[in-house]
Amino acid sequence: MAKKYRGHNGALHSYEFYQERKNDPMWHDDFIEVRRIKRRTSLVEAIVVVALVVFGVGMYGIVEKNKQTPAAPIASSSSSSAQSESSKEVQSSPEASKESSQPQKQETGDSDRLKSFLTGKSYKIVPILYDGINANQAAHTNKAPQNFVENSIKILNFVDETTVTTKSVNGGQDSKENYQVSDSTLTIGSFNVPYQMHDNDAEFKTWTSKDQDGHTVTWKMEPYHENNQQHNHHHDHD
Repeated sequence: MAKKYRGHNGALHSYEFYQERKNDPMWHDDFIEVRRIKRRTSLVEAIVVVALVVFGVGMYGIVEKNKQTPAAPIASSSSSSAQSESSKEVQSSPEASKESSQPQKQETGDSDRLKSFLTGKSYKIVPILYDGINANQAAHTNKAPQNFVENSIKILNFVDETTVTTKSVNGGQDSKENYQVSDSTLTIGSFNVPYQMHDNDAEFKTWTSKDQDGHTVTWKMEPYHENNQQHNHHHDHD
């Protein structure tokens, strides 16, 4: 339906009505005014249409660009950046560096404390089990070599923080050798003795080894007092 415009007499007419009477003096002024209104309306409509077209084209371009851009690499990049920042924070944190160095300091401290603890003390290494059987019982029942326990006991005298003398319980010459302490193990010859420090006291735990015939021997290391050992020897002899 054609748009109507109000004339000088208040009546509504189409643009064509005024155009047909543009040369009529009675309607000429109405035609000029209606034409001005029509042109202004057309211009506004054209501007609106152009704006809508530009907006639509812009939105379409943005949508297509988002479709073509892969999301995974962006997430990966963000994740890598976050991990990198996290790593920098951990590396630059004095507290983190301090905590990471504490275990090493603890091991070194235990090693030094054990050496100091052992210096001047005497211990003996004794077999307590032979293939899971009491070592003395195994020897008496011929499941272990005769005099297995007596021949296996070693007396240890720790001279200083690196040197220990060893000898058999049934006599013989002292043998001097170096011992080593690393991590939680005391190494004396072929013996690897597990230990744990409690303040300035040492706890030596039992351990196992294989003899030349493949039998499993369980050992322990305990303090050695020569006077008590001689007393026990005479008591057993009586």
